[in-house]
Amino acid sequence: MVRDGVRAETVEEIIECMKARMRLFIDGYHYPYDRWYVGVSDNPAERLLRHGIDPKVGPCMSLEAPTAEAACDAGRYFIETLGSDGNVQNGGKEARHVYAYKKSLHTKP
Repeated sequence: MVRDGVRAETVEEIIECMKARMRLFIDGYHYPYDRWYVGVSDNPAERLLRHGIDPKVGPCMSLEAPTAEAACDAGRYFIETLGSDGNVQNGGKEARHVYAYKKSLHTKP
């Protein structure tokens, strides 16, 4: 499978590509990782709206993973390794999207 111009043969390689894309996006805003929330969802646009983020305005992003487990693995990396806020436990069995947004006064949480 080719994803974003990178050949990824395994789910693990796809997860690494997803983590790299998310790091590039987040790092581009020059805020520490603890200012970002990371989660998983089957409908990231709807979930972002519930958090108080307009997906068209951002700053936010979402990526689709091949499985819900892969989405959780990618999200867990940001929470457990990089110190982002978030939750990857409540997305459900169909939650194949990992999303991130910069927290602010109007977001929940």
